[in-house]
Amino acid sequence: MRRILTAGAAALALSAPASAMPGEAPWGHYGGAAGGPGAADCAECHFDAPARRPSAFIEIGGLPERARAGRAYDLTLRFSAAARVRGFLIGAECGGAPAGVFEAIDGAVEAQGAEARSTGHARDTGGDGAIEWRFRWTAPHGAAGEVDIFVAAVAGNDDDSPFGDDVHLRRFSVTVTGEQE
Repeated sequence: MRRILTAGAAALALSAPASAMPGEAPWGHYGGAAGGPGAADCAECHFDAPARRPSAFIEIGGLPERARAGRAYDLTLRFSAAARVRGFLIGAECGGAPAGVFEAIDGAVEAQGAEARSTGHARDTGGDGAIEWRFRWTAPHGAAGEVDIFVAAVAGNDDDSPFGDDVHLRRFSVTVTGEQE
């Protein structure tokens, strides 16, 4: 009987991370995206395989190489069909501090300051099997310098466990210049 209880307790402990956040990624878990500033990433809970760092499956459309301080940019976070991505978390930082503001423009995204995450299914782009979410990022006011945008995403197998999932991580950089015109 003791052996059965121990095995059951171990199974519960292993499934706890997956069921603790069955919907959205926890805020703040993007920082490890590409060697970021010390925050956790999706691999903390989805630990079956090493994270793909940087993942070639992640693209951000509409993100300029140089951004004007205070200007808003409509962005499209796109994942190729091979990635099987089920959700994402994105964050922007400059010198380790939050940088800019994200805003949801897609019903499947929510934003909180310098972070945004998926809350629903991505939009299928048609024929190629890729998926995408849309949101807006406003570059920080009064800031000039390099802003790192970290993306963490999970390609899940829908078994509600931490096993069999792939974590995709990538960092993008944007140079923010001057005040808004």
